[in-house]
Amino acid sequence: MKLYKLYTFSAILFISSIIVGQDLSKVVVVESAYKPEIENSEKYGSMPALIDTAKTNINIEYSVLPSRLQTSYNIKPIKPAKLVGSPLDELYKSQVRLGLGNYTTPLAEFSIHNLRSKDYAVGAYVFHRSSHAKLELEDGSKVPAGYGKNQANAYGKRFYKGVNAEAEVYFNSDKYRFYGYNTQRVTDTTLDVGDIKQFYTKFGARTSVYSTKADSSAFSYRFGLEAFYFGDAYKYRENVLNIPARLSFNISDFRLDAGIGYTGYFQKYDTLNTEHVINVHPLLRKRKDDWEIAVGGNFFYAEDKAFFFPEAQLMFTVVDKVLEAFVGINGNLKINSYEKLSLENPYIKPGLQTGNTNTKLNGFGGLQGLITRNSGYKANVSFKSIENAIFFINDTVGEMGNQFISVSDNMEVFSLKGELWFKPLSFLDFYLQGNYNNHNTASELKAWHLPVYTLNFTTSFNFKEKIFVNLDLLNIGTRYAYNFEHPNMPHLLDPIWDINLKLEYKYSEVLSGFIDVYNILSKQYYLWNQYPTQKLNVLIGFSYKF
Repeated sequence: MKLYKLYTFSAILFISSIIVGQDLSKVVVVESAYKPEIENSEKYGSMPALIDTAKTNINIEYSVLPSRLQTSYNIKPIKPAKLVGSPLDELYKSQVRLGLGNYTTPLAEFSIHNLRSKDYAVGAYVFHRSSHAKLELEDGSKVPAGYGKNQANAYGKRFYKGVNAEAEVYFNSDKYRFYGYNTQRVTDTTLDVGDIKQFYTKFGARTSVYSTKADSSAFSYRFGLEAFYFGDAYKYRENVLNIPARLSFNISDFRLDAGIGYTGYFQKYDTLNTEHVINVHPLLRKRKDDWEIAVGGNFFYAEDKAFFFPEAQLMFTVVDKVLEAFVGINGNLKINSYEKLSLENPYIKPGLQTGNTNTKLNGFGGLQGLITRNSGYKANVSFKSIENAIFFINDTVGEMGNQFISVSDNMEVFSLKGELWFKPLSFLDFYLQGNYNNHNTASELKAWHLPVYTLNFTTSFNFKEKIFVNLDLLNIGTRYAYNFEHPNMPHLLDPIWDINLKLEYKYSEVLSGFIDVYNILSKQYYLWNQYPTQKLNVLIGFSYKF
């Protein structure tokens, strides 16, 4: 090994001496292209590894020995969940509401009832509101135009399994004055108040028994009985007996709703008049997911005559919750009792008698649905053919012309009606309703006192259950009143704009104050010819629970 190292070292010295001995001053010219003697190399990227070339085959043999695994468990009961509901509001047995307004307008209201009970409910209610105003007529004279409304009732209800029974006794007394003189015929308006007074009294009792099963497919029923007396200051009397009943049950895939009723009118003024009315109203319904259909009829027996009105309605879904369409026909017989006429117009001539109104055909159709989750709409069009429609005109037999009699006529009515509601917040909502009516009378020049259109806007606001605001705007279009002096030149009653505002501040759960403002625009308008209404009316008061 030492000699090998020695020879190697000697060779290196020899080669070095040859390199040093070369003459570097010589110029060497290479005529051919340069060609390196060392070729390009390639690098292998594989890393060195150990490879065992000896292979051994391993054979594994096994067998499964089945055995039962003994397991045991213990039942551990789950603790019942506790449902915490919203606390029930505290109830108070009684509430009183008192107020006073201009035109010497007192208000008193009292209610009392039992607290929560699963067995029964009883209570009573008393209400009084009056006004002792004097209003100015067209000739500048001021006349007593006060009114009074009184109401009292007591009720009771008993709850049984699947059925309820209820009863009520009631008393109503409404006081008016015939203050709407004809100023062109009457010069002396200083008549005694007793000569122009009118009051309507009604008292009676009603009872009913009805089923309360929540299942809409179950048999349900309602039976009732009502009897009341109605009279006025001029010794007109009307006794009414009403026996209504309603049944509802399934027939195969259909649902039958049947109303059956009897009403007897026993009227006495100069003579005794009686009228018996029987009404049978069956309606067969069938409902599916996207549509509902109802067919039936409405049968009346009154005035010794029979009336039958076919009835059918179809409702179907075009776009779920967004657009529903409905179309149908029906009819009705309106019994024009003295009580109903006085509710419509309290200034009618005492003992006024009219025939019944026969709506021979009412065809209608429309759309309804949602615009957004918080807003919706309803629009419909209808056509009515009416026989013996009742209109009110001033009576010229009396010197003052301050009472109304009736005229009747056949009429066709084309109507458009629309509704919009919007509830952007839980404490704020808006409602708008509009009606347009085209009255086409057969004999009368106009449909007396009936408006061409009505518009109603309502909004309510609730601020943290402390402040409650309600605003109403009512617009009634032009109307016409009969002119006896010039029958072809009817009186034009101007449109009515009436804005009412109600404010309530809830000081505590038991005490709150309120301010009601009526006719904010302070415009004196006419609901009935020659009868002006009160202007701005403010009522201030409070309510207390105990």
